[in-house]
Formats: sequence, C-alpha cells, structure tokens
Amino acid sequence: MKPTVLCTLLRGIDRLAEGLLDRMDVELVVLYEEIGPLLDQRGLPYRLLDGFVTNDMRRHAEQELIERGRTVVETLHTPAFRAEWPHYDATAWERLSEHITAVVKEDFFQELVLIDAMRRCAAETDLRLLVVHQDVGRDARTLVHTARQLGVSSLHVMHGFPYGSCNLESKVYADIVAVASDFVRDQYVSVGIPPERVAVTGNFEWDIHCRPPLPEHRETVCERLNLDPHRPIILYAGTFAQRLSAYGHRYPDRSRKHTEAVLDAFALLSERHPDWQFVLRPHPSDLDAPEDVSQLQQASRISAFRMDREIAIAYCLAAADVLACTDSNVGIEAVLAGKPVVNCVVDKFLGDRSCERLGPLFREGDAVLFARRPDEIAPRIEAALTDPAAQQALQNRRLATIQRLNHSPDGKALDRVCALAKDMIERPRNFTRPPDLRPDLQRLLVNRVPEDARNVLIIGSATEDVAGALQQSRSDLAVTLSQHPETTWRSTYDVVIVAVPTSSVAEVEGALSSAEAAIAPRGTLLVPFASREVFILDESHTGIRKRGIEVVLSRHGFVCEDLIDLDAEGDGYLGQVAVAVLRKPRPRPTDEANAKPRAEAVDANAEGETLFAKGDYAGAAAAFAKAVAAWDGTALLHNNLGASLHALGQSDAAYKRFIHALRCDPRNEAARENLRQVAQNCGRAAEAERVLRLFGSDEAMGGAQAD
Repeated sequence: MKPTVLCTLLRGIDRLAEGLLDRMDVELVVLYEEIGPLLDQRGLPYRLLDGFVTNDMRRHAEQELIERGRTVVETLHTPAFRAEWPHYDATAWERLSEHITAVVKEDFFQELVLIDAMRRCAAETDLRLLVVHQDVGRDARTLVHTARQLGVSSLHVMHGFPYGSCNLESKVYADIVAVASDFVRDQYVSVGIPPERVAVTGNFEWDIHCRPPLPEHRETVCERLNLDPHRPIILYAGTFAQRLSAYGHRYPDRSRKHTEAVLDAFALLSERHPDWQFVLRPHPSDLDAPEDVSQLQQASRISAFRMDREIAIAYCLAAADVLACTDSNVGIEAVLAGKPVVNCVVDKFLGDRSCERLGPLFREGDAVLFARRPDEIAPRIEAALTDPAAQQALQNRRLATIQRLNHSPDGKALDRVCALAKDMIERPRNFTRPPDLRPDLQRLLVNRVPEDARNVLIIGSATEDVAGALQQSRSDLAVTLSQHPETTWRSTYDVVIVAVPTSSVAEVEGALSSAEAAIAPRGTLLVPFASREVFILDESHTGIRKRGIEVVLSRHGFVCEDLIDLDAEGDGYLGQVAVAVLRKPRPRPTDEANAKPRAEAVDANAEGETLFAKGDYAGAAAAFAKAVAAWDGTALLHNNLGASLHALGQSDAAYKRFIHALRCDPRNEAARENLRQVAQNCGRAAEAERVLRLFGSDEAMGGAQAD
C-alpha cells in the first residue's frame, strides 16, 4: 500500500500535488471538492475525503449535535459566560448568542463528519501526512488535532506573511509550519514557537515570479479585460480583515476606506493621464466587493476601469505596470516580479493595528513607496510609473526585501517544500508531536496503576508524557515505552496503559490486540476513550455510553472493572473522556472442561425450540434460560430466550436479552430485527436504533437500516 497524503490547500494545490507525485509514489486525498477541477486539468489522480463519509457517520453526527447543541445553548445563557462579554448590551447579546448557536451547530456537525472521515481514511489507507493551508480555521485545525490522535504528521504550508495581529497565532497546531523566510521564522520563535517546528522553504506559490513572464501573459490579460496592452496599467489588490476576528470587529471599515481612497486617486490620475488604465482586484474572501466597488466606481467616474477576481494573480501582475496595495501579500509577489509597488497604508484608517504584534507587512527600506495619507496615493503611483529615480531606488532595495520576506529569488521553494514533505512521510517519528494530554487524565492514569504492579508498558503517541508523570510518583516501576502498538512482545507486563484517548473501534481493536499479547494474567489495562465517539453499554443496556466497545472488549476477553468519566477541561477539542479500567482474567478452562456445560446448553436449547413450536412459551423460556445458564456466550441462546419472553409479553426483559445476544454477536440479524420489534412494543424504538448503531451500522453488518 502506497503512502497517502491528505491536503486541504486550494491555492497552489495543482503545483504541490504535481511536485509530490513527481518525487514520490503516493496517493493523494483532498478535502474540498473545488480542488478536483484544478487537479483534473493536469491529469493528476486523487480521491476526495468526502468519499470516506458514510450515512452512518452523518447520523452519528446528527445525534451528537442534538446532545451538544443543548449544552451550547445552556452555556450561552449562564451568567458566567455572559459576563465574558460586558461590552454587549442585552439586544446585541441576544443577536450574538443566536449567531453563535447557529454557527456552532453547523460547524460542530461538519467537524464530527470530518473527524470520522479522516479516521476511516487512516484505517483504509496508509495515511502518512496531512498538509494544511492554515491551522487555526475550523476544518484544518480539526484535521490537525485528529492527525495527532492518529499519529499522523501534519505540515502547515503558510501561504503568505504573518503581519500585524491578524495572522500570527502564539500557538502553532501543526507539527511543522513551512514559512517564507528566516525573518518569519524569527517572528514565530519570538512568541514561543520552538525553532525546530518552523522550516524555512520560501513560498512555492511565488516561484513563478522568479522567472521572466512570457510576453503573451500581458496580451492575454488585456484581451480578457478589454484593455490596451500598449497603454499603462495600474492594478490595486484589495485587502480584507475577517469580520469575526478581533481586528475586523474593531476596524470594520478599514478595507472599504482604503479602497475609497485608492479609487479617488484613480479618478484624479484618470483626469491627469487619460491613457492610463485601472484594474481593481478584490480580496478573494471579500464577497461583498463586487457590489461595493461598482458603487464606488460609478461615483468616482473613472475611465478605463476594470474589476477582476478570476484571472490568476501571477498573470495580473505580469500585465500590470504598477501595483497598489494595502499591506497585501500580493505586494511581495509584485516585488518578486520586479514591479513597482505603492503601499497605501493610511494611518487614520489603521488605528493602532500597525503597533500590534509584528507590526506592518512592509517597512521603511523595503522596495515599496509608502502613501500614508489619501492625498499621497496619486503622487506615489505617478512616481512609480514615471520617475526613473524612484524606480531605481525600488530596484536597489529589491533583493534585500525578497530575502526578508521570501528566502531567495531562486524559484526553488516547491523543491524545498516537497523535500520536507518527503522527509516527514519517510521519517514520521522525527516530526509527529504527541497529543496534548489533559493533566487530569494523566493523573487518573497514574493513580489507577495498582500498588503491587512492578512493570508497566505504555503504548501510544503520548507515551513520554504519561511515563514522566508515572515515574515522578512511582520510582519503583520499570516502565517500557512504545509509540506504536505491536502484536508480539518480549515479556509480559503487570499494567498496560494506552496513552492517548482512542476514538474508533479500529483504534480500540488495535490497542486491545496489542495489550492482549503484552499483559500478564490478572493484569490491568487502562484505556482512555474519547466518549464523544466511543459507546460503552452500561448495566441498563440503554447505550448511555459510547460506541460498541463492550463488543470489542468481549472479543478480547477483558473484564471492565470500572469506568471513570472526566468532564471537558483544557483544549475543547478533547471534550469529555472516559477511562476504562480493565482486567485480564485468568486463562479459561480447557475445551475438555467446557464440554459438559456446552452439551447441557445444546440439549436445553433443543427442548426450548420444541416447546416454542408448540406454543408453550413459558416452558420454552424456562428451557432457554437453562441453556443460557449453562453456556451464556452464544447469541442464538440469548435471542431464543428473548423471543420467548417477548411472546409472554415481557417486553423489557426481552429487550435486554436481545442486547445480550448482540453483545455476543453484533452481526446476528435475527437479534437486530427482534430488538427493533420489541422496541416498538415498549416505546423504545429511537433508543433501539441508537443502540444498534453502537454495535455497528446495518451497512457494515450487511443488513438494511430501518426507517
């Protein structure tokens, strides 16, 4: 099986995918459907992550959404949470809480489906690497955390330059972040990011600017925009601040005010230079730009004005004679392409933003002309286009600016990014960080190690964290670490600890198979489960806990002695956690010792079937109960007893007996259908469907899901 790479990038995905496939024999999985046409154009093979999504995953997410959505609404209306937003009055708070509720419901559902899809992808492929375009947004951050739980490396290929307080986070979630230059790396290190987690590669999307543009690029752009290639073209690249960001909330009009000022300058230049042509390119995230700009342009009466958001920015820059921007990464691309840049950063529009965190993108001494007042914009554009001295000054500063912002103008950033990805695929243990374990979970795992234990095996990607906490409290223990579960071990252990909350049946199966081979008889196994995912049936058989772990445990012969729930704490993505304390029983009696009770069960079952056929349901129930008492590990016997109890009108007792049958064999179709029928009679139909999902979907079991 070839290694698999999961990508969330949109910009530059075609070049990155081609670069990876040229250098490695890998399978490519992509997150967004919009990526498909980009790869199809180059004939590159790929799969969509959505192809790993099943109807059962969506049903599970819907059920979780109901439970979690109720909690969100209750939290929003608590006085403690309301006190965190003192600057909102009652009316504004009501609108905000409604918006938060709607967003959380939509995001939470999609997040759950993403997590399930990625886990299935990891189970069915050799998933080695996750490549994200950022790691603070919902989709990418969810996948990064899931990758860490799965022991999969993650690489954040940063598109642009982190400046001001908008883009830089004091916490990097991906294992490695690939940045444009040493200067950017130093900024991350300055806020506490370990330098070994920041790789300097340059921005591979900007490699195209390190090669001379073809003459036909300008002609192509002019033809599409109905411009004259022989007349000057001034391009303005708009900027954008997310409306839900802190900065966007404080300065919501910053982008519009800069655009107004630039269009006013364009109108003035249009009067002075009638042969000049003007193009505005809105930021891709500014969905309101077309309507806003059209209104502004009509008011300013600029001749030879065009707006475009379809043509690739590299082609637009190739066609432009001057770029105007507002601290935009497009400005860096223009410097790389050798174009004059006018950076329109009007002080009165920016507030205190330029003094925060990293400050502005461009600085004095960079290869740009600054316009800090609206009336400076037009003169700076004129100088960039007509003043040889200004043009020479910009050219003299170009190399130093490139080195500060994008490594070098060698055009080999894609080679460096692909080499890094290849290294992460081939040597994942050198890059993959362990999941962040909650302190209360560490304490619980340590405290549940029996006093008489002498040797402990810790398996999973967070072994070192748990081992450190354990050795601080129990110096008498011999501790062995293994990041990856094995099926054979050189010795047996008194205690086996799974160091990361398991979230899927496949993960639990792997952990238990490994522990079964490693643990001594009567040994203790500590397994944390992400209770959002993992259902464990309680004694009332109502499925309050999570997904069919009871079934998995029974396959491996472990006895669950205790189950401890931990409430959400620390990073929200961990949510609630349940820790199972399991014991491995002593070896079972030999087949010879089992022969007598098995024979008694066979005889009693035959008697029960005869009585049931005659309509003697009470006699049949007594016979089947005798069979179960003699040999209780067979689904057939429990199902037969349940059918007899159902015929006697004892629906609740029958309901529990059918669940016992499914615990013995989740694939038993008769028990599944009988459970549905008896649930209809006792008003537990919805509960039964939920319990059946815990044992596995009907799709997986080969049956048909009831409506």
